[in-house]
Formats: sequence, C-alpha cells, structure tokens
Amino acid sequence: MSYKRSASLTFRGFEVNPEVVQSMVGVDAKLLGEKGSPMKANRSNVWQKSFAKFEIEFADDFPICGMIPALLNHASGLKNLCAIRNRISPEFIEVNLVLPIRSSESQEDGFLEIDTLGELYELRATVGFSFV
Repeated sequence: MSYKRSASLTFRGFEVNPEVVQSMVGVDAKLLGEKGSPMKANRSNVWQKSFAKFEIEFADDFPICGMIPALLNHASGLKNLCAIRNRISPEFIEVNLVLPIRSSESQEDGFLEIDTLGELYELRATVGFSFV
C-alpha cells in the first residue's frame, strides 16, 4: 500500500449530524461517521462516536512545519474552527500527520513552529504522527 503525505483534522464525539459539521467547515470531509450508523453496508459494526475528518495531501517534499497551517487554512481557519468547536462541543479534536518515510532513502527532520503549537492549543487539538 502506498501512502501519501497528508494532514487531517478530525472532530470526534459530538451530537449533531456530521454533515452539519461538514457544512460549518465549508469543505468536503474525507470521511464522515454518525454514532450508531453502520461502519460498512450490510455489517453489524456501528460507529461508537460521530466524527468528521478533513484531510489534505501534500507533495513529498512539502515541509512538515507547513502542513498544519495549510490544513487549518484549508478547513476554514482557526477562528472558524474554534467557533465550530464551541458550537458542537466534541469530545476531542485531533490533527494527524501522515509521513511516508519508512521506504524513503533519506530520513527527514522536521519541526512545528511555536505559532502552530499555540494554534493547536487554542483549538484544543491533539497531534498524532503516522510514520508509514
């Protein structure tokens, strides 16, 4: 399986319909799931929490430090995302960076800017790194 460099923002554990969250953000979600609805058609497994996941992909050489600012900008900006958070009261918000480096010939260093850390704090979002 080939992975692409990407960043995602997920609101998880809220009571409104996930399509309402998508509408509030103003861009198409990569994935939506509503609590109690089937994970896949004709299966008995259901989503335990509602969620809305927004994602963007990047070129392999896009700097790590620019991924989260680009994601927040893509997903309607920090101010609007904080307003959405306040309105839907999710259990948590997560940002995840997918970094396909395992098969890379060169290992890459990266960092997050202080301003980015402040924005994540303001949003009350966790950050995950998927090294694939």
